[in-house]
Amino acid sequence: MNKFIKKKITYFYLASFISIFLIFFLVDFFYKKYIVNLSLNNQYRVSASQVSDFKQNSLNQVLEAVFKTKEFEGNSYRIEKLHIENERPTIDSIHSKLEFNLILENYADAKELEKILNKIYSDLINEIIYDFKKNNLQFNYYDLKKEYLASREAEIEKKYNRLIDSKFFKNYPPKKCFEGALICLEVYSNYYNFILNNLNNIFFNSTLNVENWINLISNEKKSINEIFQDFNLNKYLFSNNKFFLYDERRRLENEYFSIKYYKFLKTKFYSNYIGNLTNFCLVYKETCFKEISNKLSSYLYLNELEINNKFKIIEIKNVNKKFNIFIDIPIILAIAITLTYFLFSLTNKSLLKKIK
Repeated sequence: MNKFIKKKITYFYLASFISIFLIFFLVDFFYKKYIVNLSLNNQYRVSASQVSDFKQNSLNQVLEAVFKTKEFEGNSYRIEKLHIENERPTIDSIHSKLEFNLILENYADAKELEKILNKIYSDLINEIIYDFKKNNLQFNYYDLKKEYLASREAEIEKKYNRLIDSKFFKNYPPKKCFEGALICLEVYSNYYNFILNNLNNIFFNSTLNVENWINLISNEKKSINEIFQDFNLNKYLFSNNKFFLYDERRRLENEYFSIKYYKFLKTKFYSNYIGNLTNFCLVYKETCFKEISNKLSSYLYLNELEINNKFKIIEIKNVNKKFNIFIDIPIILAIAITLTYFLFSLTNKSLLKKIK
């Protein structure tokens, strides 16, 4: 083999080596400069338990808030390797575990980052809990029921005391009742209504002897007309059917809840949490109000569970992907030499034949 052929082969493989080196050099340089976000080089492992995917659904919102705080403002981030797994895999559970890598542009102390992240997330959950508790008596059917029964009991107590403290009651005392305001008011009301009905009928039936039914305490004997007048003038004291007749009680209860329901439909709270759902009634129904109440109460309960689930952050490593002449060039050089050698091994014989 003459010197000219040797030179041609040498120049070919040298040119191949330089070409391979330059290709890998340029690819590596431009990839790390323009494709990879070179500024994000601090990596943290973030993990947390969650209820009903709350953290997963609010993650971007929460992280954006974290990196707007004065402690981390201007620090770019990205999320990698987001993973969700059921914490109780043997059952269909609302509890799961969220894990992901958080890559930051600038270094941040893991404990400080964890503290700010938990504060912002806790504030978000606490705000929801506060909103629900503040509006509890707008949507909670069962607490409204307690309120209604308490107001009804207070009104019965008021009616009862007004009756037994009245001059009318002292003048026409019934047989003593010891069963409490609700039962005694009904007993006394029935007693006086019975007498009034018979007083109304006495003008049509002269054989009725009302005096036998009335326990009259007075220094003067009263005529039937005077007794009749007394009962009519004091009728308001014992006309309490709304407390004792089932249909009347149901009518008043439905009226109370329908007012509460229609008032609730107009609230901002309703539009924020229920208004976008089309499967709830626009006309009051007890079952519908209960369904809304159960849904919102359940959501409140889940948030109260979630408030105890905290983020944990661990710094795991620094990822430096900037082009480094002292690290990258030896690697590229080794790759170029290796590929040139393989090219030489594969093409040397065939190249010699063609040159000859």
